[in-house]
Amino acid sequence: MNLKECLVQYCDIKVEVKNLEERIVDLEKDNNKYSIVQGSSLEPPFCLQEIKISHIDFKKAKEIEKQKCILDERYFRLLELQTKVEEEISKLPTSRLRMIFEFRYIDNLSWQQVAWRIGNRTTEDSIKKEHYRYLEKIDC
Repeated sequence: MNLKECLVQYCDIKVEVKNLEERIVDLEKDNNKYSIVQGSSLEPPFCLQEIKISHIDFKKAKEIEKQKCILDERYFRLLELQTKVEEEISKLPTSRLRMIFEFRYIDNLSWQQVAWRIGNRTTEDSIKKEHYRYLEKIDC
């Protein structure tokens, strides 16, 4: 996969990674149910205390673990792709290009925000042109 293809997918990958993280946490919570009951100790002083009792459905736990494995595998594949994009950005020939690509794709900034971050009277249009010219150049 080349830089262009990676960049096209990068924003979607970040969103999917976040969603997978949430789904994995939800799955882990799903089978960890418990009840709180009150009771006292068997010996004096007989103090009333709350006791937490766990409920685990082992059949359901097994299925949840399968789902979690599938999500984990997908999650790590996406993290690898994310790392690949960041490595490709690191290989760009100039500091200015690296900043443009990093601000635009990794930090998910608008073109105007990228121009402001770079400063030096840089305009939104000049940043976009530089970005697209570089992508066209590497496509040859």
